[in-house]
Amino acid sequence: MKIFWFDTETTGLDPAKNDIWQLAAEMDVNGQIVEKFEIRMQPRSIANCSDAALKVGGITREELMQLPEPQEAFLKLEAFLGRHESKTEKFYPGGYKVADFDAPFLQQFFAKAGSRNYPFWFYWYPVDVYYLVLAAHAAAGVMLPKYKLVDVCAHYGVALTGAHDARYDIEATRKLFCLLRDLYFRPQNSTRSIIF
Repeated sequence: MKIFWFDTETTGLDPAKNDIWQLAAEMDVNGQIVEKFEIRMQPRSIANCSDAALKVGGITREELMQLPEPQEAFLKLEAFLGRHESKTEKFYPGGYKVADFDAPFLQQFFAKAGSRNYPFWFYWYPVDVYYLVLAAHAAAGVMLPKYKLVDVCAHYGVALTGAHDARYDIEATRKLFCLLRDLYFRPQNSTRSIIF
């Protein structure tokens, strides 16, 4: 099983209008990280950059324009995927709120690069840790005040050293996934208890 754990930093909230400027990924093959990847790039439209999004990401328009062209970044991403491709299976996109945010941005990244290969590389159904947390909490009768990644990581004691930096966010997301996996899918003879 291959999971393409990834997180994006973007210039806004609309995948059609806004762009990815940072993408970080970890390639998980049968539960082992075999390669990490990060690219930063110029947005295709600097005019559509949201001031609020840039503030969250800690980057300016001037700094964005110093980054590599998006087409160069796209080719690096395809090369990364190509190093791990298989003729028999695709990658599961994995992340935190990946279904609602990051996957649509990644799909648009492919489309804006003139590529129709997104369905060639990825399954449409993601491994979304956000929904795994919600399901776990519903089963246990737990409710947190907020369900942002930083809040859930704090609740479970998962270190998140640089929120809103794709590298740190995806690393923490995968650690959170592994923790929840081990709590719920441990061997039957295990004496560990689930702690919420």
